[in-house]
Amino acid sequence: MTATKKINSSRNATPPVTTARQAAPPAIGYSLLEVPRIVLELGSSLALAPLLRRLPGGDGHTVMTLPPFLGAEGCTALLRRYLDKLGYRAISWGLGRNMPRRISSMEQLMAFRRETEAAIAEILADEVESSGQAVSLVGWSLGGLHAAGLAHRHPDLVRQVVTLGTPFGDFRGTALYPLMRRIHKVPLSEDAIHEWKAHTFAGELKAPISALYSLSDGVVNTDIACLPEHELTENIAVLASHVGFPFNPLVRALLAERLAQAPGHWRPCSTTAIQPLVQRLVGYPS
Repeated sequence: MTATKKINSSRNATPPVTTARQAAPPAIGYSLLEVPRIVLELGSSLALAPLLRRLPGGDGHTVMTLPPFLGAEGCTALLRRYLDKLGYRAISWGLGRNMPRRISSMEQLMAFRRETEAAIAEILADEVESSGQAVSLVGWSLGGLHAAGLAHRHPDLVRQVVTLGTPFGDFRGTALYPLMRRIHKVPLSEDAIHEWKAHTFAGELKAPISALYSLSDGVVNTDIACLPEHELTENIAVLASHVGFPFNPLVRALLAERLAQAPGHWRPCSTTAIQPLVQRLVGYPS
């Protein structure tokens, strides 16, 4: 069954930053099941490989994968192999581990995001110059924040974005935040949280973004995993673990369907073969 929210009249406006109550981390039961679920998801993808090969093929354009917080190129290697087999030129971001060298303030954390996204933009510019085509981005968790920010600020470089379990809202609604708070003891204010969220949406959105999120995510609370309402955004709920997003067969099917769209002809997901398995929301959940 699908569920779609009505789009308001200001369809061309830049998505506003949604203000909402502080989200709590996901239920501990979901977090504890992350590891065994990865095994099931990877095994399911292997078992369904013959069916996945029948999905829409790629047109050869470049797709860059962006890793999650603490992750590096290796954690998206299997995803890139899958994208290559679909017919895309899949590349890693080439920047090593997705984490700042040290965190003692929100200013340093924001500086890390700005510097990282500026470095990615340079890589994208080189790709666009050599291929003549904009690059699609697949960002996992924190990697999705980088991807969404680039889509807003560099529409000439980004063809489209698909995010996997990305916390677009207050990062205190993640299972990692209590650990980060104990280790780094970074002081927080509501203004700092607002700046963190607003940075993702600074700029006019011209490249479409599909946000895949899970109602049983063990790391990111559903309340912060959806994009604000806009004609070029959609939120698609899937049954997936957070760490297993790139290995999940339904996620892989959605990636194939989303990335196969021609430039300038993006439409929200409506494939009848996938619709019974997902819940699609247009706009941030109330």
